[in-house]
Amino acid sequence: MSVYNPIATRELFDILKGQRSVWSLFAYVMALSGAIYLSWPKTNEYLSVSDQISRQIFVHLAFWQILLVAVLSPIFSAGALTKEREEDTFDILLTSPMSPHAIIWGKFQSAFSFLIIIVLSSLPVAAVIFPLGGVGVQEVTSLYVISLAEAAVAVGIGLLCSAYFHRTHSSLMVSYLIILPLSSLLIYLATSGEKTFFSNPDTMWWIVALGLGALTTMYFKLVSQVTREMVESPKPAGEEDISQQTGLVLRRDVFPDWLFLPEKSGRPIGSWENPIFKKEMRSELLGSGTLFVRMVIQVGLFLAVFFIPSIVSGRIDYFFAYLTVVMCLVAPSLAAGMFSQERERGTLDLLLTTTLPPGQVLWGKVLAMVRYSLVLAGFFMCAHLVAYFFSLRFSSAVFVAMSRLAVYILVSGITVLTVTVIAGFFSIRTLSTFTASIATYVTLLVLYVGPFGALQFLTVYTSISEAGLRWLTVTSPFGPLLVDPMADLMSLLSGTPRLWHGYVMLSLLLCLSLARYVERNYDALTTPGERGARG
Repeated sequence: MSVYNPIATRELFDILKGQRSVWSLFAYVMALSGAIYLSWPKTNEYLSVSDQISRQIFVHLAFWQILLVAVLSPIFSAGALTKEREEDTFDILLTSPMSPHAIIWGKFQSAFSFLIIIVLSSLPVAAVIFPLGGVGVQEVTSLYVISLAEAAVAVGIGLLCSAYFHRTHSSLMVSYLIILPLSSLLIYLATSGEKTFFSNPDTMWWIVALGLGALTTMYFKLVSQVTREMVESPKPAGEEDISQQTGLVLRRDVFPDWLFLPEKSGRPIGSWENPIFKKEMRSELLGSGTLFVRMVIQVGLFLAVFFIPSIVSGRIDYFFAYLTVVMCLVAPSLAAGMFSQERERGTLDLLLTTTLPPGQVLWGKVLAMVRYSLVLAGFFMCAHLVAYFFSLRFSSAVFVAMSRLAVYILVSGITVLTVTVIAGFFSIRTLSTFTASIATYVTLLVLYVGPFGALQFLTVYTSISEAGLRWLTVTSPFGPLLVDPMADLMSLLSGTPRLWHGYVMLSLLLCLSLARYVERNYDALTTPGERGARG
């Protein structure tokens, strides 16, 4: 394998010339700068305890840097091979003189090189900590080496998902589903302990060694997968052989599998039924392959096990916060291709020539995707609800506990509907499913996570009461779930407006507004997109 790799050179130039790289770099530096600014002491009284304050600022920097690397890495790696398939250039790549090793190395090198640029761009931000003292060169070096090791492993995971999935949005979502728990564990280890984590060189080298081991395993698995695709005849994106599937297997004729894959019906569609809903339910998921859903179920159920102790102790709000995070990851991946995949497959013209009104088309697709997401949520909730009901045997406030459960289920269901409608809106506004997915995730970060950043800022710089600041989180489901759950529960009895009332009303208003906008501008939103795609 020669040192010069044309794939790495071409793709790195494409990344650097794109707007996505500019905005990613800008968001990364601004987020770290904002974290340092909010953590910086506001008075001169810090001089006597500058060491402790500098360590606190360094912990905040480590938290955000590890988190942002985990968020940005899949964006540049999860579509490395799936985009080749979607653009029908994968076969051309396989028939080129380049070996599988060169192909994989080129894809990895291009994504990882840009992540190196992003990570090192924050060095001036980290340098402002040194004047306070308390943080040495060894700790900053360990942070950046660990961040680069995390980026390398995340790129490897993104490439591995890209090799096994046929759709970029599915590869992106599963990458996040694997990377975010691992990065959360790393954040916990880095921020919960004392100064020994970053100051001890052995910790850094152990993490680097584990990362190299994981990368080596993924590299040979990637080469094996690409080599197999070279010698085997290509299959359609949705064609799967059940006998070759490992782990969880979905069958159309077995409960509860048919909730995901309903059996084909021999009767005609009734006049009262929505044909778009029927089509989406019986063909859309199977057409994209079931590996995505099987991975989500297995990984999601495994992670949900860790919430059983808190549920038994009566704190079911933590589990529903986790369930909401999973749904915010899964629902956009299912719904972001509502209309953009019609463009990519060349079937949007056929859809536009039908006599179906825009509202029937839109809500048929939305309700089908909502049903998929709710079935997934039901899978995750079944065993945990049993544990929660068991814990109620020892509780004297059964009505309050059941009211809490009803509120949490309502908030989670409304969140699934809102996320699906937002993803559908971007699906019809953009030309590619990948762009729609990224736009949806960014919007969810602004709506659901942004208010908590604003809450922290206003708590420091304003004298607004705590009750008033709490209403900033009304746009986020995590406000009703975590901020003040008991007060919101008592609002069921008193009738006073609380966070969950406001969140439900705002979410429904947003859904209806976006749906109404799409219905009124249906022709204008679809036809120009088609012209742009052809041009």
